[in-house]
Amino acid sequence: IANGINSIKETYSVSFRHRTKADIDDIVDFFDTKAGVTKFDFPVPDTNDTTASGEHTVKVVCDDYSTNFEYDDFYTLTATFRRVYEA
Repeated sequence: IANGINSIKETYSVSFRHRTKADIDDIVDFFDTKAGVTKFDFPVPDTNDTTASGEHTVKVVCDDYSTNFEYDDFYTLTATFRRVYEA
């Protein structure tokens, strides 16, 4: 039996590839500020959306992220977002 009306767990894997160190540092600062507990908006594609944007926005927290050096001054950051529901 599902527990509550929002029992489906949704996670999103995102990557910011081949970005400068300054860009990656800005993203890391944003995630660190949220500390894995403060939610933020995340737009996701929605093929059922009839508006021009073709997406809808969900609230997520960043559970985990990692950065990797690519070459020169370029890095990649991968993160896992978990959808949260507003009370």
